[in-house]
Amino acid sequence: MDSDKIGHLILELRKKNNLTQKDLASKFGVTSQAVSKWERGLAIPDILILKQISEEFNLDINDLISGKNTNKKNKISKYFPIFIIIILIILVMILIFLNINNKFKFSTLSSNNKDFKVEGVVAYTKDKKSIYISKVNLLDNEKEKEEYVVAECSLYEIEGNKETKISQCGDIKHYNNFNKDNAHTLSYLLQDISFNVDNYKSMCKNLSSNNLYLKINAIDINNKVITYQVPLTLNEDCEK
Repeated sequence: MDSDKIGHLILELRKKNNLTQKDLASKFGVTSQAVSKWERGLAIPDILILKQISEEFNLDINDLISGKNTNKKNKISKYFPIFIIIILIILVMILIFLNINNKFKFSTLSSNNKDFKVEGVVAYTKDKKSIYISKVNLLDNEKEKEEYVVAECSLYEIEGNKETKISQCGDIKHYNNFNKDNAHTLSYLLQDISFNVDNYKSMCKNLSSNNLYLKINAIDINNKVITYQVPLTLNEDCEK
């Protein structure tokens, strides 16, 4: 999936329907900042929101994922019907080929960790995998009382004894401002955490719930690093 194409299409749909980013955010229960990230290609809506967007704007979800709006009128069809028929036949043949060889499948990504809620999706074909995590929320009310000045979140894959960092959001190594006035809750610091790993070459034959986890490192107001490890869950294994 191309985040820039999807973001451009979401922007196009919003403007075509005379909606502000706030209006669009309200429709799908997200923040205006999330909509801004979608439209700038910095993040992709999770699969449930993609489905809602496709239904709201009467757009095929496959078109939305590919960043194409096939609902636009084609003036050529009025003048060249035979040409259009030939093109359609070619397209059908191509789509059949793509469906056989490269049809995207989806596996929702979450966590069974009682302290954190994770929302994401893995999109995959037999040739490649893409991992998208749109939200990491803290659920523990006691931990929510603690304050931190900076946090980072890393996505890891494990295969046997080998551990590989897939992606990282945020960086605590080069943070020097430990003023307590800059302290926030962990939920606040995690609200901008998201991952968009396109065309990921997995170590595993089957990417499964046993292979992925998040590691969250946060520095508290006493300059102490606190680490949380959050195992991830897939609703089905992603075959290579």
